[in-house]
Amino acid sequence: MKPTAALADVGARGLIVKRTRRRFSRIPTLAGGKDRRPYWILRNVTMEVNPGEALFIVDSSTHRRQTVMRLMSGLVDPDEGSVVVPPRSLLLPVPRFRQVKTLSIGQSLRLLAGIHGMTDREIDERFDSIAERAGVRRIIHRPVDETSSFMLRQLAFCVATSAPVNLLALDSMAEVGTQGFRPTCVPQLQDLMSKGMALVVVSRDPKLLRTLATRVVLLTAKGAAPVDPDTAVQVMRTMRSEARVGRRRTDEDDRDDEV
Repeated sequence: MKPTAALADVGARGLIVKRTRRRFSRIPTLAGGKDRRPYWILRNVTMEVNPGEALFIVDSSTHRRQTVMRLMSGLVDPDEGSVVVPPRSLLLPVPRFRQVKTLSIGQSLRLLAGIHGMTDREIDERFDSIAERAGVRRIIHRPVDETSSFMLRQLAFCVATSAPVNLLALDSMAEVGTQGFRPTCVPQLQDLMSKGMALVVVSRDPKLLRTLATRVVLLTAKGAAPVDPDTAVQVMRTMRSEARVGRRRTDEDDRDDEV
């Protein structure tokens, strides 16, 4: 079977930029006043996902796993190795609505769908069903600023799962929304898999991994290695027990909260 997306001995570089100190405060900094040092985000990474599969990526480094998801989605090119990308893919990170607070929920729905590559015709055909599944049909004209983050992530999930793509990458967005909506996320994703869509998932929820994953990859600085679900769950528990300083807040952190 031909994989939907694959990485073969892939490496990707990043750039650390640091300002150089001025020795004399009143003398203007000359050209090249910043120190730019390249480094390897990841190397020797090999993995693949086939149609109808869900690939879980387990890694303590947010930057490294996000880079892998961008590579598999075709959003960035590798610095070494080869990549197979699908004709259409969608990467869904945790949405930020700070810049569109004056828009209505309906306008935000169209904006999100357009950002994720859907055409006007595709948006029009799916608009009503997305609004219905997301539970925003009755509040479609309400400003985004008056809506909870739970509901907005729920809307983003419904937009992404309605897109006509070959691969859907979910960065901490596989199980989101209100307490009434979260239990419906996994069945929706399983339905997409049954229709041949490939999933790439990042999540800290061991239960979700056991329920949805068909293969699991442990990502480290030395590369990527396939692991069984039990090993992956143990690694995830170890990561969750460590300090959570600097982590972004997601629905998986607020599982007991409600709108």
